[in-house]
Amino acid sequence: MSRPSYARELVTSFTMPVAVSMVEAGVVGVLAVKVFNVNALQLALITAAPMFANLTSLLWAHLSRGQPKIPFIRTLMLAALASIAGISALPATAGGAWALTGMVVLTRCLIVGIITARSTIWRHNYPRALRGRITGRLAMLVSIAVTVCPLLGAIALDFSPTSFRVFYPLAAAVALVGVYSYSRVRLRGERALLAYESRPTTHAQRHGIDPALYEYDDPAVTPRRPNLISVLRDDPLFRRYMIWQFFAGVSNMMIEPVVIALVALKTTGMRGDFLISITLTQAIPMLLAMATLPMWAHLLDRVHIARFRVTQAWLWIVGQLIMGVAAIWSGSVITALVILAAGRVILGLARGGGMLAWNLGHNDFASREMVAAYMGVHVTLTGIRGAFAPLLGMALYTGWAAHSFGPMTLPAFDGIGGGVFFIAAFLCVIAMIGFYALSREVAASNAAPLPD
Repeated sequence: MSRPSYARELVTSFTMPVAVSMVEAGVVGVLAVKVFNVNALQLALITAAPMFANLTSLLWAHLSRGQPKIPFIRTLMLAALASIAGISALPATAGGAWALTGMVVLTRCLIVGIITARSTIWRHNYPRALRGRITGRLAMLVSIAVTVCPLLGAIALDFSPTSFRVFYPLAAAVALVGVYSYSRVRLRGERALLAYESRPTTHAQRHGIDPALYEYDDPAVTPRRPNLISVLRDDPLFRRYMIWQFFAGVSNMMIEPVVIALVALKTTGMRGDFLISITLTQAIPMLLAMATLPMWAHLLDRVHIARFRVTQAWLWIVGQLIMGVAAIWSGSVITALVILAAGRVILGLARGGGMLAWNLGHNDFASREMVAAYMGVHVTLTGIRGAFAPLLGMALYTGWAAHSFGPMTLPAFDGIGGGVFFIAAFLCVIAMIGFYALSREVAASNAAPLPD
């Protein structure tokens, strides 16, 4: 059953992102500014939508509980495509600008629902020893589409700003092929899963010969629906994993807008500055992430996610330190850009592992029955840090003017410039130490990746 499901998901992974890429900031952000004349708040909401939309993950996990998973995902896909295609009909007015903002946010929330429910499909359909490689191949197809299609969209917009009225619905039409293909996927053991989800649930209980096996059917425990608090309270290993992941996530999220601002500053007045900027901020990390996915997938199939994150954290730290050197470099601008490019190369190597670990890491803690709830916790915490980390990074980088709040005054702050990269690296060092301690605890407790 795994093979036909994988073949059908391949089709979906190559066609669905054609439409999803149309709401990437690199495309819809340009459209919003040039055609809809969005204000600063609207543009901020559009660009931040992928991050704070993660806060809806627990809602989707709750809504999908007891529901047939493939039809549930198909419905979300169709709703997302309708929203994307609907952008083509919006008027270029002030009301249209707000409608565009709302539709982008809605689409991003629906995509989070797809990701949350899909984790159950991957856990049940693909064996642990192959899951990383299978997911890596699917992620590679998604990355190719998300890298190429926005460039094509940008070219079309440069040719004619009104061309979005054609290529947005066209992209949605292409993605319908992927929806049809996904509707033919079958979920292994779905009958037993739905029977479990339809009755009152219990919290995590460890029993049996192997203490690494997580069981959730102890009748002596008061029934309780899983939520963020209960999952983190009942699973101490996963709780610690989420703590260190929070440090690592904040570390990386806070520097991304800073990189964009830094590149824009360094390339001002240079010939081909747009191409240079896109290459440094997007192309280099994405291409290297795709190239290294197979390597990361083999590692993820062999080790627990805590040990996997230790290896990845080293690359994050080195990349952040190199970019910090570029940010404070006072010599030649060309030299600074070369140093920055080296940092982006290291970051791209790490990002391939991050793409896999974000989708699959929770599987090393969750049972089959609880995988959606665990993914919901992970994605929700990602949304929380994504809602403030980029703002924190930019505030530290640029500083702020003095503000009065009634009798209280927030003093002005000049910012620390490139020093923000070194703060990010320090946070990532904390995360790496935490992951290392957790990996040793996992090894000592025999809590290896859960068998299927």
